[in-house]
Amino acid sequence: MKSVPRPRPSILRSDGNVQHSVPDELLDIIESPPDTSHKALEITVRFHIIKIREIRAVHNVADLIFVAVQTWEVPRMKEYFEDNPDAGVPLANMAEQLWVPPLVILNADSLTSSPSTPSVDWVTGVCHRKTYFNGTVTNELSQIKLFPFDWDDLRLIASSSVDARHGQKGLNLVPEANWTTSQMIPYYLESSVQEWEIFPIMSKIGIWNSETYKKKYIDTKRRMSTGRSLFNIGDKGSGRSNSYSSEPKVAAIGEEEEYVDSDIDDPDNETKNVPPKKGSVAKAESPNKKAKGLAGVEITIHVRRRYGYYLTKIILIFNVVVFMSWGLGFTPHDEIIGRLTMVFTAATAAFAFMYTVQQELPKLAFLTFIDKQMISGILSLAAQAVQAVVAFKTDSNLIDGVFSVAIPSIYVVYNTMISINVYRARSEEALHEHRESRDATAMKESQIHFKAKPHAD
Repeated sequence: MKSVPRPRPSILRSDGNVQHSVPDELLDIIESPPDTSHKALEITVRFHIIKIREIRAVHNVADLIFVAVQTWEVPRMKEYFEDNPDAGVPLANMAEQLWVPPLVILNADSLTSSPSTPSVDWVTGVCHRKTYFNGTVTNELSQIKLFPFDWDDLRLIASSSVDARHGQKGLNLVPEANWTTSQMIPYYLESSVQEWEIFPIMSKIGIWNSETYKKKYIDTKRRMSTGRSLFNIGDKGSGRSNSYSSEPKVAAIGEEEEYVDSDIDDPDNETKNVPPKKGSVAKAESPNKKAKGLAGVEITIHVRRRYGYYLTKIILIFNVVVFMSWGLGFTPHDEIIGRLTMVFTAATAAFAFMYTVQQELPKLAFLTFIDKQMISGILSLAAQAVQAVVAFKTDSNLIDGVFSVAIPSIYVVYNTMISINVYRARSEEALHEHRESRDATAMKESQIHFKAKPHAD
């Protein structure tokens, strides 16, 4: 069967006439990917977060809508129009045939994308494309050991490196210069998710590399989630190492993709990686190691759980049930039936609270703050059942009195210690937030002062 040739596009000449044929050289420039054998093609990207519907910790996903705007330059197109100043400009429908770089969200869970037709400045070779994303992304919460007093970073990891060809430098996806988190996250998002509070000041835009990500999160999380005991009260509750003083420093992607890992190259932690201020983009540090694997751009949106519901409707009521069970010590030790009935009733309520909490959490290999508190409460109730039986069998008021003092004391001391650890972790996070806000305010005031300063004659 004879194939029907594709109709050739048209161009608009400088004299206003339409030419119904495009030179083969220009058509090849439009439809073919750029040559990256000597230099990687740099693609800048900026994100606009439109809506965050929900962050579901139990499924490790976040449901949101966002827009990504890519900008890149086609050098051959610019050279073509410089060498042919009288050449006509292709009509708007030619943009539909333009080669566009891929944009892949690496941590996508169930995400649909709707790319728009690129806009092209044919003379300068600068191209733009918007892509609308709607759906869920994988977002494993690393600070969930503090639940329900946890906070974390909602991540979007974008890459174009998946299109790299053999013998080519590939595509270099970088954040758009001077694109800030305050521009990326509109103010109305701060109250859009009921259970979570959003902090644009502590959110970041930076370079991402798969090897650095593995060292920074996956390996650390594996170390932190193994070897934990039930009563490890010395743990600060963080699912990752110190987030504020020893984060790996990532160098810019390009022909020499490199990174610096603070745990390996800076064992004494002499070099501190200060998080970027509001209104700035994360900058690369001096490289000394070759990076491997995929590279791209990482967006982190800082969120904090609103714990009021869990504090007032679960933790407070659960502790009231445990406190009421301590009334067992004020009943005669020979009334074993009444004592055991009191303990079993309290235990039934405690197990109901634990079941409710587990519906809000993923299947974790470690205990969260609320898990430790509830398990300690159930052990306290079990100890009181033992107290009732032992005191009845021995007919001893002394043993009954020792149990009545020791059980509440151990419960109060243990829960006070784990609460202090949570308070310390929250205080460190709040102090970091205060510093970020202070630095952002100082930067904004200095920019206003600089603009208002009159020029010298």
